[in-house]
Amino acid sequence: MEGSRARRDGVRRTPELKARVCIACDAVVDVAYAQMPPTQKLQLDRYRDGVNAGLADLRARPWEYFLLGSKPQPWQSQDSLLLIATMYPDLNSDSRNKRELHIAQMRSALPGPLVDFLLSPDPDWEAPLGSELSHMPVLPATDVFDLRRPVAAASSAGVADAAAAHVRWATAGQ
Repeated sequence: MEGSRARRDGVRRTPELKARVCIACDAVVDVAYAQMPPTQKLQLDRYRDGVNAGLADLRARPWEYFLLGSKPQPWQSQDSLLLIATMYPDLNSDSRNKRELHIAQMRSALPGPLVDFLLSPDPDWEAPLGSELSHMPVLPATDVFDLRRPVAAASSAGVADAAAAHVRWATAGQ
């Protein structure tokens, strides 16, 4: 969390934080929050209220705050958006989108049903909280993909299209 909220909470800039500098993060999340549909704002506001209720019920401040020499401040709805922005690089290979680019390469070189099979979730490894398990993936027939025939080289056009689509999505603020 780089920005005034981090400074307010006493977070010091480590080399790891410096690598994730978000210019004007607070302003960006304020605008994003203002543009959210009311139902999404309500979800964030309810989460905020729950966090603040939990903070109010604490007998002592959490040990991390003792260590930093600061006190927990009330959670704001926008703090959730800052947290997502902070976690995004961790969950997406430092924002390089390698997985998505590799999927684009697969889609440019392999038949769709084969790519769908290779990327399908394995129900043996799932533990859904509120839904059913995925269906067991079906191996494509040899008329879809035959290992005895050579595979076309991956096209960089598919990768470039995927990268451009990601940039469009990221800058659209959705």
